[in-house]
Amino acid sequence: MQKIDVPICKLDAGTEKQFILIDVPEIKISIDEITNRLKSLGNKIIIQTIFLRGFVNNQYIDNTTEEELNEYIKRLRIINPQKVMIYSIDRKTPFDTLELISKEELEKIANFIFSNGFEVDYYL
Repeated sequence: MQKIDVPICKLDAGTEKQFILIDVPEIKISIDEITNRLKSLGNKIIIQTIFLRGFVNNQYIDNTTEEELNEYIKRLRIINPQKVMIYSIDRKTPFDTLELISKEELEKIANFIFSNGFEVDYYL
């Protein structure tokens, strides 16, 4: 018996580098391990992703690049989620150097995800 009807889980990057920069894991875990754990939850899972760019501690973060999005899609194919929910920053962050992704760019990312076979909702 599954204890959670529809798990909504985070996946904020396609590459190890962006995963470390965005999520700053407190335990030693790789994005491959995260991907495999998400896959193990079955195809009823919903993946939730924040898209952003900017500097944090002099490190540039950007999970909207072509390379990053292509790697993100590879991970979605492994996980095979029921749906993907994407959004950008919607409130003040601890770092003034992070920027909001425009509505147009978020729509473009949503269309890219959809064109790769995934149901997607986006929120502004």
